[in-house]
Amino acid sequence: MNRFLDLADFSREHVKDLLGLASRLQQHPQPQALAGKVLGLLFLNPSLRTLASFQSAMMRLGGTAVVITPGQGTWQMETRSGAIMNGAAAEHVREAVPVLASYCDAIGIRLFAEGRNLAADLAETQFKMMADLCDKPLVNMEFLGYEVDFRWPDHRLAVEVDGNHTRPNDKRNDAGRDRVLREAGYTVVRFTGPEVPSARARLAPYFPGPLGSDTA
Repeated sequence: MNRFLDLADFSREHVKDLLGLASRLQQHPQPQALAGKVLGLLFLNPSLRTLASFQSAMMRLGGTAVVITPGQGTWQMETRSGAIMNGAAAEHVREAVPVLASYCDAIGIRLFAEGRNLAADLAETQFKMMADLCDKPLVNMEFLGYEVDFRWPDHRLAVEVDGNHTRPNDKRNDAGRDRVLREAGYTVVRFTGPEVPSARARLAPYFPGPLGSDTA
């Protein structure tokens, strides 16, 4: 596997194999599996869980993660194609991505959708431009500019498990996410923590066949 850009690129069997590998590693850690390997993480937008999970995974497997957050220890970066470099950004991703790739064994990129042109957001134009510049294994750490808890592209279904989303700002953000996903043709189903045990029954109508334990 050289690229993990979209779950829809993988067969059901391949996804099950990946989940099985994750389970085996959790039960039987291999602290030297990635010894000497370097993962470059380019965060063009901020993160907490994504950053922490990728860094901790590399550490647990014996590897190292190099984190680049433009404007925080590095130059600010321009992402637009054809942009005139006369603003705050001193470097363009067309230059930065190949440089980062040259130092690393694999790359992860997190780039939010701009939210101004749905067609461009769906096409992930900017991300694909950066992907074309990278000659190393690549991970897309976003979908439509959002982290979606669970997604079934074939069924156009997105499932979000909400935590303590009680503040007005949380609810506005959730509503904005849902709008973008629906405009992209997805049905959005949300669960709170206590509702998770009922997830199988609520999701069953969205699948044509029996909803087995390996699907939910």
